[in-house]
Amino acid sequence: MFFRLKMAALVMAIMNAWVFRRTAYRRVAEWDLDPVPPRGARVTGALSLTLLAFIITTGRMMAYSAYWFG
Repeated sequence: MFFRLKMAALVMAIMNAWVFRRTAYRRVAEWDLDPVPPRGARVTGALSLTLLAFIITTGRMMAYSAYWFG
């Protein structure tokens, strides 16, 4: 169960990075002029950190799946 969740989160993280490169990253040169990065970049960053934490947590929980669901 945890492995499938981890793989789904990994696919979502890859899609998040792809969408970021196709949208917000194209205007990265304009970011130097703004005091705060654009909302799309901040949302993408927050989603990336959340998915990374979820991937790490589910990876650690795979060792206990037999205990909980066995």
